[in-house]
Amino acid sequence: MNGLRGLRPAALTVALSCCLAGQAVAQEGGVVPDGARCDKPQAPGTVAHTLRSGNLDREFLMVVPERYDGTTPLPTVLAFHGSGSGPEEQLALSGLAAAAEERGLLVLAPRATAPWPSGGTTWNVPPEPEQPDDVEFVTALIGEAAQYVCLDSARVYASGFSGGARLSSQLGCDLADRIAAIGAVGGLRHPAQCAPARPVPIVAFHGTADPINPYPGGGPAYRGHGVEDALQSWAEQRTQEPRSQEALTETVTLIRYGDDEADLLLYRLERVGHVWPGTSLELPVERLGPMSGEIDATRIMLDFFRRYALPSASRAK
Repeated sequence: MNGLRGLRPAALTVALSCCLAGQAVAQEGGVVPDGARCDKPQAPGTVAHTLRSGNLDREFLMVVPERYDGTTPLPTVLAFHGSGSGPEEQLALSGLAAAAEERGLLVLAPRATAPWPSGGTTWNVPPEPEQPDDVEFVTALIGEAAQYVCLDSARVYASGFSGGARLSSQLGCDLADRIAAIGAVGGLRHPAQCAPARPVPIVAFHGTADPINPYPGGGPAYRGHGVEDALQSWAEQRTQEPRSQEALTETVTLIRYGDDEADLLLYRLERVGHVWPGTSLELPVERLGPMSGEIDATRIMLDFFRRYALPSASRAK
């Protein structure tokens, strides 16, 4: 749960009503092979799409940057919303569309379909066999987006909040040959029986006063552990890199495994709740806990992503 269901600021409503007016027409092809020329014209802006996955019609928003020229492959960020929320709310919460526009990134924001007890939908993580296979859906989503735009298959990144962070964590295990790096806000976990094809770089953010997914653990069974325990479990799957921490401000501490270029990072936010750090939305403090404006999780995450691309040998065909 992220408490965002029904939060639709006027500016967001106007923007979406303009951008979702038309549907793009699919073109032949998929992810362009290395060295091949791509030619897939697509107007910039936000377009709603539907794809068939697991006998369900699955929805997603595709946000194409202004600088897209129809031939240059785009790095791509997947944006997974929290439980009970939706893709529109996730884009508003994170400010990801505007930040991606500045950097020339494609954004794909899909909608979950598994029922959430308090209303809305959530991602099927940990996976339950009777619910939709969201890992399979993400695989199909990447391929579907590549029908419309030139997509850089070496630079596909997963980001998410709360339940969306849990899905991003799952993808770090199951789609390590497709996802170059992941960013998790308010919901990093280390899935059981995780055997990634390669070590996936991770940047996470979590408030110590989170009432939904408690920082030390002991919350919902679907998380299973605290956020620092999760990060340590990811580290233990790699070489035994040293753990360090650095106070960035009075309330923000950076925990890392490795050196200054470490690929396992956690931003711990003291006395901060279940929020996206740096969001411009006003959220219900009584339900989600205190806000934080000291750091901008979206910009930090995108800077982190820029450092990573899949090695050629690791890319799924």
